[in-house]
Formats: sequence, C-alpha cells, structure tokens
Amino acid sequence: MGDAAGNVQSLRDAGFAWVRQLADPQLVAQLCSALQAHDDASRPASRAGVPYAARNLLGVPAVAAFASGDLVQNALRAMVAAAGMPVRAILFDKLADANWGVGWHQDLMIPVRERVETPDFSAWSVKQGVPHVKPPEEVLRQMVTIRLHLDDAGEDNGPLQVVPCSHHWGEVPTPEVAERVRGCEVTLCTAAAGDALFMRPLLMHASAKATTPARRRVLHIEFAAQPLPGELRWPLYPRLSEPGD
Repeated sequence: MGDAAGNVQSLRDAGFAWVRQLADPQLVAQLCSALQAHDDASRPASRAGVPYAARNLLGVPAVAAFASGDLVQNALRAMVAAAGMPVRAILFDKLADANWGVGWHQDLMIPVRERVETPDFSAWSVKQGVPHVKPPEEVLRQMVTIRLHLDDAGEDNGPLQVVPCSHHWGEVPTPEVAERVRGCEVTLCTAAAGDALFMRPLLMHASAKATTPARRRVLHIEFAAQPLPGELRWPLYPRLSEPGD
C-alpha cells in the first residue's frame, strides 16, 4: 500500500494520493473481461469513434465485488479512517478512434435512488436512467473517488491532470474555472495498469487528447461514508447497502 501516513496527508492536503499496484495483473484482467462482456451487451451500435462513458457499472458483479471487497475497503480505511459505500462506477475508455479531451472541472453531481426535492440539492438530471443532483459542498467533501487504471497511461496518452490543493477552493462557478486554474501548478497523473488514484471530487481536474493514441481505460468509482439527508437515498446495487442501513 506504500507510505500510509504520506497517503493520508497527500489526500488531505493535495486532494489526491496514489496506491501503486493496488490491483495485480490477474485482477485487472478479470475486471477488463467483465467490463468487455458488459460493453458488448450494452454499447450503442453507433458508438464507433464517439466518446463513450459506460455508467451504472456497480450492477456488474465483478465491479461491485471489487468496490465492496477487502482490497478497496482496507485501502479506504487506511486513507480516510473509514469504509465507503460505492455509489457510482463509470468506465472511461479512451481509444485511438475516440480520442477525447475534457476541460478543467470538478465532479459536482451525485446519483440518487429517486428524485426527492430537498433543500440545497439542485440541477436535477437523468444519466442513463439514473437521477443525478448537485448536493451541498459538505456532501462532496465527505466523498472519495478511486480511479483504477486498467491500462498504462503515459504522458502522451492523455492522462488525468490535476491542480494540487484545489479541493480547498470549494465549488468554483463554471465561468470562473479558467481564471482560477490559470497559472496554477498542474500535476500529470501518469500510471501503470493496476495503479489507483484516490481523489476528492472537488479537486480541479482535466484530461487532454492523447498525442500518441492508445487505449486508456480507467474504472472510476465514487464512495460515500454518510447517508443523504431527509428522504434522499443513494442508489442500491446487488450486494451493497447504504451507510446507516
């Protein structure tokens, strides 16, 4: 797991930390096989050459088992002194014929079981059949994301870029993002297959197009430690239960 104390400090202060080789090659291969089978069954026929993020992947048994299993949960306990409930899993799949980039942003939306109007929760939408909403900052500050690399991500393959410590800024209105990022130190998050990046949702991040396109799959899983307020509920998936249940 590497330097546990250093990881705790890095996640707290910089907003991100690495656990190198969290997943061994056999586990990476198992996840890739399960995700490929899911993709073959669900991918739109018009997908070729078009950026596509597969969502709702906690319904894939191998992904649910990984997210709720001891390997990940022990890593979360070491990092934030608590287990976490997986609430959303997405596969980002960058291909030579779908070489996309994403501008600077924060992850401000969460999935919920159903729409329930609640004070301070806004900007409702539906993504691939699941209701999403923008929660208050305190909800996002309690969450952790794990990005497991299923392929190597070198400097020329459009890896994630982050602005260290930017999660301390709080939510930045979209029109102000470019100005806030301008002149800031940027860290390029290169990785080998099996490496896992732990990050806070409010960390400012982006991804450029690859200059030497090669496949770059990242399994992005978001974790919550607390139930939502009022009658709002996190989504439920097989074998998983909500915090506090």
